[in-house]
Amino acid sequence: MRRFIWTVIGVLVAISIANAAERDRDERGIPGCYDLIVGALTMPGGEAIAQPSPAWPPPARIKLSATALSPQEQEAHFVHEGFAVRPDRVAPGHWIFELGTWTSHADGSLSILWNGGFSGVAIEAKRRDPDWVGTVTLRSDEIGPPRPSAPVTMKPYSCN
Repeated sequence: MRRFIWTVIGVLVAISIANAAERDRDERGIPGCYDLIVGALTMPGGEAIAQPSPAWPPPARIKLSATALSPQEQEAHFVHEGFAVRPDRVAPGHWIFELGTWTSHADGSLSILWNGGFSGVAIEAKRRDPDWVGTVTLRSDEIGPPRPSAPVTMKPYSCN
C-alpha cells in the first residue's frame, strides 16, 4: 500500500512539473519583437474613423519583454501587472506607448495594454503560427462602448 501511495505521489509531482515546464515554455515563446500591422479603425457599425485620438495608432514595432514592471513604472504609466512592452527602434508616437504591459491567458490568448489614465489602447490576440492575430481597440472615458477597433496582426522578427 505504501508503495502505491508513493507511486501516486510521484506521478502527481511529475505531472505538476511537466505542467509548470509547459507554462514556462509558452511564456518564453511570447517575449520578442513584433511588427504591428494595423487595419482601418472603425466603429462596430463599420463607419471609418480618421483620427480619433492623438494616441493612435500604436507603434509599428514593439518588443515584449519577460521583465515585470517596477511599482514606479506601473504608477507613472497607469498600468498594472504583467510584463513590459516598449516600442522597438521606432518612436512611440504618443507618450502612452512608451511603456505598456502584456499578459498571456490560460486559453492561449495574449493581451497588451497601453494606458494613459483616461484613455488607452488594448490588443487582444490569438496565436496563428507564427503570427498573433486579433483586434486593437481604442479605449477612452469619452468613447463607448462600443469602442473603435481595428484588426491587427503581430508578425515576429529578430530583436537583434
